[in-house]
Amino acid sequence: MSGSVKCGAVLAAGLILAAARAPAAAPPASDAAKARAAAIKATLDGIDADLQKYGGGSWQKWGEANKAFRQAVAKLLTAGAPKWPWPAKNGFVFQGSAVKLLLLDTLDDRPDGERPFDAVAAFDKQLKARGIDLIFVPLPDKVCIYGDWLRIAADSPPKAPLCTAAKHLMKRLLEADVECVDVYTPFLAYRAEHGDDKPLYYDRDSHWRNVAARIAAGKIAERLKRYDFVAKALAGGNRYSTKPELRRDKPDDIEVVLDARGGRYRDDAGSPILIMGDSNLMYNMGPTGGHMPAHVGRHIGMPLTFVCPTFGDAPGRIRNQLDGKKVIVWAQIGRTLIGKWPTIDLGAPPAARPDKDRNNELPAEVRKLLSNAAAGKDKR
Repeated sequence: MSGSVKCGAVLAAGLILAAARAPAAAPPASDAAKARAAAIKATLDGIDADLQKYGGGSWQKWGEANKAFRQAVAKLLTAGAPKWPWPAKNGFVFQGSAVKLLLLDTLDDRPDGERPFDAVAAFDKQLKARGIDLIFVPLPDKVCIYGDWLRIAADSPPKAPLCTAAKHLMKRLLEADVECVDVYTPFLAYRAEHGDDKPLYYDRDSHWRNVAARIAAGKIAERLKRYDFVAKALAGGNRYSTKPELRRDKPDDIEVVLDARGGRYRDDAGSPILIMGDSNLMYNMGPTGGHMPAHVGRHIGMPLTFVCPTFGDAPGRIRNQLDGKKVIVWAQIGRTLIGKWPTIDLGAPPAARPDKDRNNELPAEVRKLLSNAAAGKDKR
């Protein structure tokens, strides 16, 4: 082969290889990406509307609307205060960390390692590097919804929703492109509609009743239905159904999730969706099959991978289950927003394959041309 022909072959091969390896033009936003952006905007607009309604655009003024209530409740946390459980209507008890949260307008001034925003934003950044979406869901404590039941505040009930710090956190995350689901608003709406005869939480327990788990599951499922793999799962009809069941040890009306064969819902380690969080997500799991992840699965027609609790050894279990995951839902009860928030380290993202491996993706004739050119021959 003449020098000019050989050079031409090498040049042609080089151009083909460069074109094959060149980064493609950014594809248009998918329907799922558009739906995600719309959900973030709608949630942010809702929080901004609340901020304007209850604080005139100021978080401090929102908190000050509950000044008398906060002053009364703060007495529970001082030396010589009444011993827990504190007197409340209907035999309700509230956890101390949940009460502390009511006194805060923001969590930004917490010490290093105790700011939820830092931990969630860092986790989201790591997931984005892997092409995985994060949906963060702060869950309301019972005192956020029923704080007026505390007898110490009977003469000074709250004048505005008791979720200032949680809403402030969500706003900051949403503005940083971290998707959040607001469950506070539908919980408050439920109480406004149903009154106090059917509370969302157990009386002598900090956990939620099944109706609250179902409301939260429905809101999360609304976001997940934008993904094509969920649409495919639902296309042939939903595999899940429910049946009512009475829990007797803690009287509650449970909706048990059943599969197509009538068996109880089961989590699936191979699901493209991983949900993680605190013990509320486990409630009515066991033999009942009515826990919150089951109801998310019921809405979207497919099971989820479930990791609980979030911290402890959970990061290692999360790292081991990222293969094939498209979405992670992180649902965390409000009272845990106060305390340690270590960064979940997922390690380095998978490294890009070397060029010699990427060459295998080229058409056979191009690989042959490259091989011949590199060997200094042309067998055409």
